[in-house]
Amino acid sequence: MEFISNNLKDTRKFLNSISFSRAVRVGIAVTVPVLLGMQFGYPEIGFAISFGAFWSSPSDISGPYSHKIISISIAAALVMIVSFIKGFFHYDYWLFLPILGLLTFAIAFISIYGFRASLISFSGLMALALSFSENKVGMEIYQYALLLGLGGIWYLLLTIIWHRLNPKAETEEFLAETFLLTAEFLEVRGKLIDPNEDRDLLLSKLQDLQSKLTENHNNLREILILSRKNSGLSNYQDKRLLVFAQLIDMLEMAIANPGNYNRMAELFRNYPKYIEKFQYLIFEMSLQLRLISIAGNDPKKLPIDGNVNQCFEDTRAEINNAHLTLNYGEFLLLQNLLEYQEKQFDKIKRIKWLLAIEILPGLNLLIQKLLKDLWCYRIMTQCYC
Repeated sequence: MEFISNNLKDTRKFLNSISFSRAVRVGIAVTVPVLLGMQFGYPEIGFAISFGAFWSSPSDISGPYSHKIISISIAAALVMIVSFIKGFFHYDYWLFLPILGLLTFAIAFISIYGFRASLISFSGLMALALSFSENKVGMEIYQYALLLGLGGIWYLLLTIIWHRLNPKAETEEFLAETFLLTAEFLEVRGKLIDPNEDRDLLLSKLQDLQSKLTENHNNLREILILSRKNSGLSNYQDKRLLVFAQLIDMLEMAIANPGNYNRMAELFRNYPKYIEKFQYLIFEMSLQLRLISIAGNDPKKLPIDGNVNQCFEDTRAEINNAHLTLNYGEFLLLQNLLEYQEKQFDKIKRIKWLLAIEILPGLNLLIQKLLKDLWCYRIMTQCYC
């Protein structure tokens, strides 16, 4: 039953993901024109529109909604222009060769402007390569090029409708993934305090998680800040921006407190009882983040603080009782580790409060203060990476 339950959760998560919804959009965009064209006796028109939609789809990736619309439009225009130029000049072999070289270079040059631009460039190069094998019987060159552009517009329209039906999907998925990555990040740091663990393997995994978190933070920052700039004030977007700020603080605090694992290993090897105390505390905090990611927009599913508060009380009492048996350096190490965990848990409590509250007074003023910090974070992460 546990195996079935886990697989059902994974399946449900996959079906609700933006990757699956993007695949459905591409399937609809490519299939519908072909079916309609065959139904009404114009299959060549249906195939041309399908090709245009398919070649415009690669630039439909995660990111700000406005960037997505612009990139799909540019990809559709590029596919149309490339197909027209190739069709117009291919009759003259010696004239077509230099034009083909210049066209290929110009399209490939677009990719230097970023990942989204590289996908637009890929659409143009794919359209150019596949146009050599196309059979445009009964159609003029300009007609075929216009139909390809119409296919790009059809895919763009489908993307706009899809976004209107569920505008929060991308934000929620990236937030949920960030919660899970942060939870896993805390778990790995919790395992690192055990001297019996493979530290090199865990440090490598920690570095990988930190890289993924930084990438997720960049995507979330672009989505939330640019969405707020384009669409104006929104209580939903503003609250998510504040939650995002807390997640950034958690990562920054972890980076600023790397931990002296050699000293910890020596201490916990002599006093193994503290390993269980701190690991149980850290794993409970990680569980809180996992439950927050599952709760989504439902405040009733947010976890309570009971177990974690009890863990803090037990650990604090254990450290206070042991100050007579420990030297000052060891006692200070445990005290600092506990204070660091308390600060991290304060961030988690603020996240739960932000997600549970309906209307936050003075939210706009808080957001204005945070925007400067988030853009400073962008500079910091780029320098750090």
